[in-house]
Amino acid sequence: MRTAEVSRFCKVPAQSPAVVGLAVTGVAIGKLAEIEERSGHRHFPSLFWLVIASSGERKSPVFKHMAAPLESWSIRQEAAFAEAMAGFRAKTTAIDTAISGLKSAGRKMSDLSLLEEQLAELERQRPEPPVKPMLFSADVTEERLFQKLHERGGEFAVLSAEARPILDNIMGRYSSGGRTGDAIYLAATSGDTITRDRVGSEGRAEERVVWRPVLTVCGMCQADKYIELASHPALRASGALARIWPAWLLSLVGERLEDVGEVGLQDELMGPFRRLLTTLLRFREQGSPRLEQPHLASLSAEAAELRRLLHNQIEARMGAGGDLVDVRDIASKAVSNICKLALILHLADAPELLEQETSVIDEDCWRRAESIGSWHLAEAVRAQRVAGENPLLDGARRTLDWLRRERMVTVKGIDLQQYGPRPRPSGREAGEILELLADHGYLLEDPALSKRKPVYRVNPHVHDA
Repeated sequence: MRTAEVSRFCKVPAQSPAVVGLAVTGVAIGKLAEIEERSGHRHFPSLFWLVIASSGERKSPVFKHMAAPLESWSIRQEAAFAEAMAGFRAKTTAIDTAISGLKSAGRKMSDLSLLEEQLAELERQRPEPPVKPMLFSADVTEERLFQKLHERGGEFAVLSAEARPILDNIMGRYSSGGRTGDAIYLAATSGDTITRDRVGSEGRAEERVVWRPVLTVCGMCQADKYIELASHPALRASGALARIWPAWLLSLVGERLEDVGEVGLQDELMGPFRRLLTTLLRFREQGSPRLEQPHLASLSAEAAELRRLLHNQIEARMGAGGDLVDVRDIASKAVSNICKLALILHLADAPELLEQETSVIDEDCWRRAESIGSWHLAEAVRAQRVAGENPLLDGARRTLDWLRRERMVTVKGIDLQQYGPRPRPSGREAGEILELLADHGYLLEDPALSKRKPVYRVNPHVHDA
């Protein structure tokens, strides 16, 4: 995918458009295809991505350019939707008129069974309203999200450059009784059947079911909102946090200088990505066999063996004494999420495979998916540990960016207090921030330089990032 062009034009880290581009591709695939992780264990490509970026970073332009093919597809469907809506209204009016006429005539009929049969036949002809051709929403309540999934055969997406309202909904900010709003996100990203049983209006029961839902979520938020989310005990206990793949971006604020004569967004470089999305979305048009029978992708023997080895490696790391024992909820979802990602990459390489009933994901595709997924796993583990245990994460992040920007070789607390990034910490906070960075290997304490107060050497790998 040509994410490098959006990264250059918007002056954002490459991970930003890359994550959004993968999510958008997953939305386009939806229920058109599934992957068989193991015999009897299949997944649609539903993933929950969260890009964490500091205030002042460019979020909306990235979403605008990467989600443009989805919006263009919806716009192109508007004329057909309007025509279908007109037909729906006309047929509904005709049926209502016919029913009214039958009821009037029925007063003189002695054979009530005939009247019932005629009325039932008319009701059977009553059409379902057409669904607005929109594949995603930027802000939606839990109840409305269920309705959208139900209306659209179980697939929908939530995509937003400003995910604060979405995360507030998940945390239950607008729910009564301390209830969180993560249930539908849990079920729909896992593909679990969702039911809604309500009394309904006028005392009539409302019973709806969404079979094998597919929900893709991708949003951007500031660090404070992610920390609030990651610190929510109910969301950790429910497994909602374990399903999120975060990407914590390096801030480029202050470095996004424009060159003289700098070119704008080069459409020709975005062409391959747009054509990919157009090809995938074409299979949503009426008459495509993929609408009835999803394409099934399986792993080659080599890819399946790599998946098995990765599964066993992560499983061992989650055991007693392993380095993932405290985040086993997050780690346990990694392999299945990587399988979903492999399906996205597989069809991004060759969308025409949807013409076939089956295909095979090769070793190279799996290795790429595993590389990306392992990075996300490391991000999720690191962010969860720090966000859940230490409130100094934001200060540590800003300090790390400062160390890179200034090419610092050594640092001590007084440096942060006098020259560090604003808002500058107190003496106690500066010491805790440096200890936190040292605990995670970004700094190395140097006893030879330290006298009364510690002096740290900056890990050379910090400047390689």
